[in-house]
Formats: sequence, C-alpha cells, structure tokens
Amino acid sequence: MNSINTIARWLTVCCALALSLALAGCEPPAPRVAKEMSVGITGYNFTAEGVQAYYVNDIRGSNLPPYGGGGGTSCCVTLPGQWTP
Repeated sequence: MNSINTIARWLTVCCALALSLALAGCEPPAPRVAKEMSVGITGYNFTAEGVQAYYVNDIRGSNLPPYGGGGGTSCCVTLPGQWTP
C-alpha cells in the first residue's frame, strides 16, 4: 500500500512539473494588424445623363453612359485595413 502511495505522489509531481513546463513556454499570440488592400471599382449610372468621371478616394473611375456601366473595372482603390467612420 505504501508503494502505491509513493508511485501516485511521484506521478502527480511529474504531471504537475510537465504541465508547468508546457505552460511556461506559451505566450499569447501577437495581435494581428489589418493590412491595406487594393480593389477595383466599377461604376453604375441609374440616370438619363452620362457621367464623365467619378472618384473614390481620389481615384478616377471611367465614363458611364446613361443607364449603363458596370462593364469595366477601374484599378485600383486602396482600402484601409481598419475602417473608421
């Protein structure tokens, strides 16, 4: 009976030591930084007048015919990694 208690204590100490070593090597992950991305823009015109130019973040979009558009993509508008109003 005494040897069983000794083995149980030994196993408990070994498990506690292994768990302590495993947790000591862990550190929280670094925070992810959102990256900017470039996307194309496509315009749509729902009016009877043609649109000669439109801008998104100071990038010029192509001409849009009356009640038309959507066929071409103008490249590229840079979107921020984190949106703010």
